Amino acid sequence: MSRPLEVAPKVSSTVEPSRPSTRHSARHAVRRTVDGGRRAARVARNALRRRLGQPDYKRWSSPECLEESWDERTKQLAQLVPPGSRLIEFGAGRRQLQNYLPPGCTYIPSDLVNRGPDTIVCDLNERPLPSLWPASATVAVFGGVLEYIRDVPGLVRWLADQGVKTCVASFDTMPTGLTVIGRCRELFRRSYNGYMNSLTEQELLTIFKTVGFECMERQTWHTQIITQFVIGS
Repeated sequence: MSRPLEVAPKVSSTVEPSRPSTRHSARHAVRRTVDGGRRAARVARNALRRRLGQPDYKRWSSPECLEESWDERTKQLAQLVPPGSRLIEFGAGRRQLQNYLPPGCTYIPSDLVNRGPDTIVCDLNERPLPSLWPASATVAVFGGVLEYIRDVPGLVRWLADQGVKTCVASFDTMPTGLTVIGRCRELFRRSYNGYMNSLTEQELLTIFKTVGFECMERQTWHTQIITQFVIGS
């Protein structure tokens, strides 16, 4: 007699999704903790510098910290410089501004550290500020600098006293209307970046206006504003 065929039981083809290993999850958690600790340490260091008014010489002495992506902002700043100006650029960095200036301009670089020939080395948070009269500059340009100034009103008064008639500047303003959590996050970001003030756009405009500078032009670059202030207009 023939034996009946035996049918093998069906085996499910469904494969259980793999789960991340405990070791991988642990490494990821450790990495997050380390990164968070580094960010917190940087914020703490910058907060101390802000309190003492001390610049980050190590950061700004490193060429790697002078980003080429800032060149687009520099081009916008250059467009607001009047032709034939004698100007001083604070925070000269890679000195790219001189490549985009309108005809007839005389360029004077200034920065926290030496940026090459004719650089006026100057810490804008140190008092007393130096005399600019020997440079005879009537235009001052600040690209990504005012955020790192502790006493912006004092700086603007100094510019006016030194014969500066036009100021072209970018600024990363403090947003208004933030929630408590949003404000805390923004203050953390500003401290992480090393900013020494948290001025809103209106506060910045008021500082210049109090000294006699009128805002003649306002543009934007990403989340920053770019302004041209003229005194006595």
